[in-house]
Amino acid sequence: MNHKVKTLISVLLFLPSYFLLYAFLHEAGHTLVILAYGGTIYDFVFWNFNAHVSSDNAVFTVFGEVLCNIAGMLLPTIIGAIALCFYKTRISFPGYHICYILGSVSLISSMIPWIIIPVISLFAAPPQGDDVTKFLYAVKVHPLFVSAGVLLLVGAFIFLVQIKGLLKKGKEFISIYRENIKQNRKSRVIILTSVLLLTTVLIVLYNFSKPTVVFSTSFAVDNVLEDNNRKYVFDIEKDKDYTIDMVILSQGIITAVRIIDENGGLVYQNLGEDISNSGMRLRLQRGRYTLSLTYLADYEAVVYFFEDTEQGEISAEGSDYFNEVFSHDTDHSARFSITLL
Repeated sequence: MNHKVKTLISVLLFLPSYFLLYAFLHEAGHTLVILAYGGTIYDFVFWNFNAHVSSDNAVFTVFGEVLCNIAGMLLPTIIGAIALCFYKTRISFPGYHICYILGSVSLISSMIPWIIIPVISLFAAPPQGDDVTKFLYAVKVHPLFVSAGVLLLVGAFIFLVQIKGLLKKGKEFISIYRENIKQNRKSRVIILTSVLLLTTVLIVLYNFSKPTVVFSTSFAVDNVLEDNNRKYVFDIEKDKDYTIDMVILSQGIITAVRIIDENGGLVYQNLGEDISNSGMRLRLQRGRYTLSLTYLADYEAVVYFFEDTEQGEISAEGSDYFNEVFSHDTDHSARFSITLL
């Protein structure tokens, strides 16, 4: 078996293996932070385009929320940097170098949205449910600082690629294959056709596999005393389990989130200060639903909320929790983001 065949086989095997490994490390990054903050993992999927981690009970600080959102990008990058440290330019097998090049380019590409989306957020709403968007809602810095920070990370990764000799090796391969393509028109047609076919297949698979956003909204409230109640209506077309990605940031304030069906039945409720539910599953039947958000700025408002929603008396444990929240300093601002997939 000649080098060309071995190289082709190694690349074809590398691509799906890399996809699975990256997805695993991405979700593992989120998982490690969730576990560190007391969360429980009840679903961990990394083998398809709908990779996700479903968790509950994690109690995040602001730093924990920020770390959880960026960990999916950071862990594969760190592992990739460690793998680069073992790269050897003297190995003669071309497939070895091509796989390293593909992996490095893919890792750099995975960081690009962290540079672009913060810039987009200055002019339009960023894509909902994305890790970058959730990171921007959690971190209290200007979006351009996020772009600049990740740009520095990309620069550091490229510098590592350079000092390990992979960048030079990549230029050598590009020159060699460019010359071969010029000399062999048939090879040029085959390569171009293969690239177009592979790209088409990947696009079709991605569009077929990616989840559809059923409902999504995000906003910031400057003063919950003036704007303490919001309602949104959305329709469910199919009976099935849906995934909820939700982030609540309201220091010193309780946010009551409720989803009610068209018959007035409560299907979901969550009350808390800083809440992050990523990948949580909720069974919904076909019909119309109302999402309501109520901001509770003091204990008296909580008592009234429990009475108004006919939930009975507040438990001793709940009372302690609410009083602890209201003891925190607050500027009466809040942020909220939810995506239903």
